Amino acid sequence: MLDYQDIKASFVQAGKDYFGRKPFRVCGSCSLCCKLLKVEALDKPAGEWCKHCVPGEGCGIYADRPEGCKFWMCEWLVNRDLRDEWFPAKSKIVIDRTMNEHGKRMIRFVVDPGYPNRWREEPWYHVIKSVAKNGMGIWQTVIEVGDRNWIVFPNKEVQVKPGPGMSVRVAEEAWEYIPCESQEHLMKLKEGMDQLAAWSNSLSDVERAIGLAELEAMKENAK
Repeated sequence: MLDYQDIKASFVQAGKDYFGRKPFRVCGSCSLCCKLLKVEALDKPAGEWCKHCVPGEGCGIYADRPEGCKFWMCEWLVNRDLRDEWFPAKSKIVIDRTMNEHGKRMIRFVVDPGYPNRWREEPWYHVIKSVAKNGMGIWQTVIEVGDRNWIVFPNKEVQVKPGPGMSVRVAEEAWEYIPCESQEHLMKLKEGMDQLAAWSNSLSDVERAIGLAELEAMKENAK
């Protein structure tokens, strides 16, 4: 039975990413990930060019690049659903399939701060909204522009601050985001929402509307 290190070695040898996918495109003249993404192994902050990168040409230490760089590939390289307009050097957006610090799946659209509104433009915006709609309950869709962050829902985008919070479904295709002061606060909110959901399942439409009014009160108290 292969252990984790064996699997990683086999992926590197086969040219696969963290999820076992092989690229069907090449980076070409694009090296935008070397600017926008954080690389802890190199002490490289997000939003600054890596000292080993030659923009437009590639990595100067490619053979010896950190493990995180070896396993990571942007979605444009591996996802056949993305058309050519998503080429990062053109779109100014790097798409990162990853997990957050709590082990929850995320799709991050990391936007070049030099083009801060690009994600709101077409032909990219409708795709982002589609990813958000298809991912509700499976992954979180996030926009990052420098130090600003938005969570994308089917019905809206919500700018959020760092820290815990909870996405709550309030209608068939409508969601709200409730920020929390701490993880303890978040756990209490989840317990309350579970109780509210169990209660709501046995209610009439009128009674359920009253329950949504209670949700609004919970949101106000969480501010």
